[in-house]
Amino acid sequence: MKDNYSFAALRGTSRHFAALRGTLKIFGLLAILLIFDKTCPAQNVCPWPVNNIKLCDQYPNFETTTQITSPTFTSGLSVTGWTGKKVFINSLLTVNTHFTILDCAIKFGPHGSIQVIGGGKLSSFYSKYFSENVNGWNGILIEEMGQLEFENNFVEDARKAIQIYSSSSNIIIAFNSFNRNDIGIYIRAKWANALIIANQFNCTSPLYCPIGGTLRSTAGIYLDNTVASIGAPLLTFALTTNGFRNMQDGIYSSSSLLNFNLGSFNCNVGNGIHAIGGTANISGAVNFWDASQSFKNTFDHNRRDVRAEGVDLNLAAGVHTNCETNNIESALNQNAEEINIHNNNLTIDGGATTSGGVGVVPNSKTGITLTRSTAINHVQWNRYNNSNLLEPSTPWDCFKTCDGRQC
Repeated sequence: MKDNYSFAALRGTSRHFAALRGTLKIFGLLAILLIFDKTCPAQNVCPWPVNNIKLCDQYPNFETTTQITSPTFTSGLSVTGWTGKKVFINSLLTVNTHFTILDCAIKFGPHGSIQVIGGGKLSSFYSKYFSENVNGWNGILIEEMGQLEFENNFVEDARKAIQIYSSSSNIIIAFNSFNRNDIGIYIRAKWANALIIANQFNCTSPLYCPIGGTLRSTAGIYLDNTVASIGAPLLTFALTTNGFRNMQDGIYSSSSLLNFNLGSFNCNVGNGIHAIGGTANISGAVNFWDASQSFKNTFDHNRRDVRAEGVDLNLAAGVHTNCETNNIESALNQNAEEINIHNNNLTIDGGATTSGGVGVVPNSKTGITLTRSTAINHVQWNRYNNSNLLEPSTPWDCFKTCDGRQC
């Protein structure tokens, strides 16, 4: 018998923190779901994991108990949910009632998807969603005023695993594992009022048919012209961290307002966070149990940790290590954007060397780079290679501005 832990109580301030205390009860489960291997090779090369077993490999002989092979509304089913079922979906299942999926294996054909519309709510716990189709499956779509409670699930092989087009306040996505999806969570709501915490986004083997032509996931979370807050509340504890690994970009934000805190970004071959246009506010969080302590965003073995292009950037409380090129890069700021980069710890492989008092970047790596920028820049209180040197007396290889043509 599995306990059903819900985060609906997180809506109110007082109930919010009571629910956070309640999540400590599921440490046993989190020990499984949050085992997220952060170790990387000494070089900035992150190979595919060895002996990776996909979900579809775990069900070589999938004997279904339920099939959805034609467009179906949950109101037309004779049940209010599935428990312990093996379900095959190769059409559109529309959720227009409160429908619960518990401890199920859901296999999708090439035309399979789930859509949650106004008046409908999908609650899913401890279930597995996957496909063995070479083109993946279409994902779970949350339409306007659709509601979603999605906790402790495993999701693989989707083109866009969860797609949010709803501004409903009843969307909770927590403690899930997203693996080998082209995009884990895609958000294009006018205002995404969703709680997204403690999820792990990974790509442990090449995708079947990636959208962008890359063998790795395009992004764990993709924001498309939206306003979204991703991560834990400002007062929290460490187990609410969202993790991103082995992707092209951990988070990709296009013309959006991104508020993000408490994440780990490891071995992403493009960027930990990549924002183009809009605003990106990236910060840590305060320890719920001890306000004198804080949790920081961590970046390790990414090609770039943060890349912002034409973005109002507020970046603080990050630990940046073993970056392949630039830890933090802000570029193409030609519309009087405001750049605030402060209180970050930056480490570049091999440390810094000096020549005539001017820092030289090992292997052309840079801590902070501003290029093609007419922005209002505030760069201060960042530490470089664990030194006590703080801006503005930072070595050249920690903070570099460019004239718009060369870097």
